[in-house]
Amino acid sequence: MRVDFDPGYVAPRHTHFGEEIIYVLEGTLVYEVEGRPPTTYKAGDVLIVLAGAIHSVKNIGRGNGAELEPSITVRRRLLWSAQFARLH
Repeated sequence: MRVDFDPGYVAPRHTHFGEEIIYVLEGTLVYEVEGRPPTTYKAGDVLIVLAGAIHSVKNIGRGNGAELEPSITVRRRLLWSAQFARLH
């Protein structure tokens, strides 16, 4: 699933029941993940968030930020694999 973030948007702290594999499509996004320092990601970067980890994201760029967030369940992981393959 593609998720878009307006400039300055902050997604509130939250968790998921499964792990996430996040592929940054565009923009400059800062992820804060429980137990890690805030980290900046740009287009082409990949981030893994473990199940249950509290996390948030902020678009610090001047333009749109977007990620492909595909993997809460095995079924979604397979869908993400198919979508990722189309990107390359």
